[in-house]
Amino acid sequence: MPVGTSVRIYDLAKDLKQDIKRVIEELRREGADVSIPSNSVSKELADKIRNKYFPKTEAAPKRAIKVIRKEAVVKNSTTISPTAENKIDIIKTQPKVERNTGQLSLEVVENRDKELPIEIPVNSQKEISNNTLANELKVDCRECLRPTKHNLKHSVDMMTVEWNEKYQIVQCMGCESLSFRKVTFKNNQSDDKEEINLYPSRIKGRQKLKIESLPPTIAEIYEEIHLALSNKLLVLATIGIRTLIEAVCDEKNSTVRSLRDKINSLVDMKLLTPKNANNLNKLRSFGNMAAHEVKTPSEHILHNSMDIIEHLLKEVYLPEI
Repeated sequence: MPVGTSVRIYDLAKDLKQDIKRVIEELRREGADVSIPSNSVSKELADKIRNKYFPKTEAAPKRAIKVIRKEAVVKNSTTISPTAENKIDIIKTQPKVERNTGQLSLEVVENRDKELPIEIPVNSQKEISNNTLANELKVDCRECLRPTKHNLKHSVDMMTVEWNEKYQIVQCMGCESLSFRKVTFKNNQSDDKEEINLYPSRIKGRQKLKIESLPPTIAEIYEEIHLALSNKLLVLATIGIRTLIEAVCDEKNSTVRSLRDKINSLVDMKLLTPKNANNLNKLRSFGNMAAHEVKTPSEHILHNSMDIIEHLLKEVYLPEI
């Protein structure tokens, strides 16, 4: 927004609907010492740049014309000289001429300025009203567990030379749950890809277990694993899975020392099958590598590991959940 006699560059770029870098280059050609969007220039220089993109049209000069009314020609080929001359000033736009039979008349229509759409002043944060928003978006719903149509309730744009960001509130058209959506676009990226983050974080297609009947420690670790996986914190999720396996063994009073033996003791207690125990030992190895060598499996493998963990909880605590 203009402050006194100066105008900030990002406000000028918004008004012109031009890229900030281009506006800065234009100002430098005019001799302005500017480098970042928050710099200010004089109002006169800003108006000069505006005129390059939206030149002001000068009012057309008025001119006078003569309208001569002629009467009909008689049969004897004699003509009647003009009896009257009317001199009318008009504006050179698009006059409306009305013709009637037998005489010529000219109706002068005043030139009314065409009403232009009102543009809301903008700054680095531009609020967009609901009627200008795209009404529907495809968003992964944390309640419906799949991509669903969402209404865009509100959006705020932030723009700099390096990046553009949108902060949005969206609502599922099915379950009506609200989510916060952040869209980031970096101007210096050649692939022009957008980075989208949703809050609260979610895992597409995965529903959390009902943990009310789980032991408190087990439930807390499970929640943290789910949160880490939702935010793609793969190292923390891998270590958390190993921690959860050991917590289940300790909660079932396994007295052996190593985690491998603790897992095998669940088989002796008839809580696990040998096949499932073998799967848990693989997850134990993943956790050891993440903790000691900072190596993690792929996100796809981690999702499969989460399936195994949830199956473990269902098998061990089946009467409670």
